[in-house]
Amino acid sequence: MAKDGREILPYKQDFKDIITLLVDKTYSKRGYQWASRTLYSILIACTNIYPLEDRFVNADEWDSPGIGG
Repeated sequence: MAKDGREILPYKQDFKDIITLLVDKTYSKRGYQWASRTLYSILIACTNIYPLEDRFVNADEWDSPGIGG
């Protein structure tokens, strides 16, 4: 699950239900591993931060006529 957290947040109740089902109905080591991997992927997707802009100066300085022009 390599998505931005904003894309999966509308489905948070579905994910909670899936994780609860996996934990409640799992009786083997492999099942717990898959449940934990699923939870880990969801948490990573929701907590990763992606920058909207890559600038090393403030926006007003970037837009000034003296920079790059």
